[in-house]
Amino acid sequence: MEDNRNKGLQDLAILALPILIFILIEKGGIFKADTNSTRNYQDKVKMLKEISPYFLEQDQHILGKVQDIFEILNRFNRIINSDYNDSVKALNRDLPMLDRKEMIIYKLANYLDDDRRKLAESVVETKQNIFKTKENLETYSQTVSTQNIDKLTSMIKLANSIEPLMPDKGKVQLKKIEKIIDIMKASDDQFKPYY
Repeated sequence: MEDNRNKGLQDLAILALPILIFILIEKGGIFKADTNSTRNYQDKVKMLKEISPYFLEQDQHILGKVQDIFEILNRFNRIINSDYNDSVKALNRDLPMLDRKEMIIYKLANYLDDDRRKLAESVVETKQNIFKTKENLETYSQTVSTQNIDKLTSMIKLANSIEPLMPDKGKVQLKKIEKIIDIMKASDDQFKPYY
């Protein structure tokens, strides 16, 4: 019974230590009537990070709780003051809106359940395939207009241009058609060993 009482006193002391440290760091204490929302608790968090390695392990856990309290208070002040300038990033200022949406969906996919993640990945992949097909068709039209290409080669180049949008079965069939056209375009000399 004595051991239970001592354990209870130790637990009480452990819980009281963060409050005591908080009171000592705050000049007016935690019950101070004047709540200054412009206080920066980040310096106190930094201080606690620097001094905690010199405490015993048990005390470091307690200081970690105090540090968490200051981080919460600091975030609370940020909410009150709408101070988010340091966390606002303009890395993609020149990125088109469609690409921004793609990146948002791509990043969110990591935090979704399996079904929704597959859907998000499919949306991103489809968008990329559409734009790849667009590029391919532009290249195809330039090639056809600048070079004298026979109809069979032109058909293959057109089919290859839209390949990113084809289902897997269509891609397999396209490869077979390419082989057939290669055979049809081959000269008679290339077939002499076979007849």
